[in-house]
Amino acid sequence: MASLGKLDSVVAVVVTYNRKNLLQRCLQAILSQTRPIEEIIVVDNASSDGTSELIKSKFPEITYIKLQENVGGAGGFSVGLKIAYARKPTWIWLLDDDCLPYQDTLERMLEAAKGLDHIGIVGSVIEYEGGTPLLGWTFQGAKRIDLRPELAQDKIYLEVAGTPFTSLLIASSIVPVVGFPRADLFIWNDDVEFCHRVRKAGYKIIVATTSKVRHPLPRRAVCRTIFGIQRQKLIVPAWKVYYEARNSFIVWKEMRRYKDVSFASIITVFIDQLKAAGNDVLYLDRKLERALWRIRGIFDGIRGKTGVLRSKNGKEQLDIFSHWWYSLSI
Repeated sequence: MASLGKLDSVVAVVVTYNRKNLLQRCLQAILSQTRPIEEIIVVDNASSDGTSELIKSKFPEITYIKLQENVGGAGGFSVGLKIAYARKPTWIWLLDDDCLPYQDTLERMLEAAKGLDHIGIVGSVIEYEGGTPLLGWTFQGAKRIDLRPELAQDKIYLEVAGTPFTSLLIASSIVPVVGFPRADLFIWNDDVEFCHRVRKAGYKIIVATTSKVRHPLPRRAVCRTIFGIQRQKLIVPAWKVYYEARNSFIVWKEMRRYKDVSFASIITVFIDQLKAAGNDVLYLDRKLERALWRIRGIFDGIRGKTGVLRSKNGKEQLDIFSHWWYSLSI
């Protein structure tokens, strides 16, 4: 359990990969916090864009860890949390490299936790540029429901089922009980799985409604008019669809293991994947490639296969057509 004390210490962990300009903006915002931070740890997923030179020249006071290969956000946060925990702070602040905290983001999170018992995680409100703010999520059976700002009116905090790794505080005291993010998930839903573990260990997750961070949406988006209704859909690389689909089933299996959902609720996960596949067909490019990645992700998720899919040359971004059968065998 954790509650705010006079001498509480905070270590920040930022995971980055080939986004040095966004990282620089994020680090400057962290260093400008109204609540001082004891240490900032940057975990670099083998960037090749000059990130290491940026850190050495402009942020020499920051602890910089460059990994030998890209282990994804999940692997990066797992490494970073282990290093931060060894420093024995009261709180560990996880952040995406592309988020932009306000000056009082950390202070507001700590204020929300003050005097509360059994707090495992404190999150921020995520202000998506051009999108709807996110206050975390809850679940109805196996279906994840995103929580919106109207729920936060006149509240200092809101108890939730989970909140993204975009900006969240973890009480160090829970780490020996809960463990670390699952590196084998690579990307997507690693925060959902971790938050589920935190709650099953008996800790609360809250979002501080006055703590906010800005977060850009992906630059690429497409607009389509379907049945007279204009919709905008974000475009992510086709290969990432695999991890979204696979890890959705991995999370369901974890919830099932704790008997939080019935076996029949797997239908909900399938329906969500069918809806996502429909969006791929209606709005996005490379439709066949996305469909194949989604099918492969569902297949691997059901059989519990995790880790990073790599091609014969070791790359984590596979060509689904060239490596379909090869990747099925690994």
